[in-house]
Amino acid sequence: MKNGLQNFLAYCYMCYTGKARLDKTQNDIHDKLILVGFVLLFILGIIIGCAICFLIQPPSYFSTELAFL
Repeated sequence: MKNGLQNFLAYCYMCYTGKARLDKTQNDIHDKLILVGFVLLFILGIIIGCAICFLIQPPSYFSTELAFL
């Protein structure tokens, strides 16, 4: 009876969460995708930060008289 109850609870949990598998492989792939996403967001943030810095204060050779010729 105890195994039947555990199987029923596991079945209900899987139906509620929408996950087909509860093994380690699926969780590892999900964790790696989250890590890759955060790394890409961090790199994109650095690139956008550099672009904003150049828009606010361009390098000095852009503001010389030769740049306007």
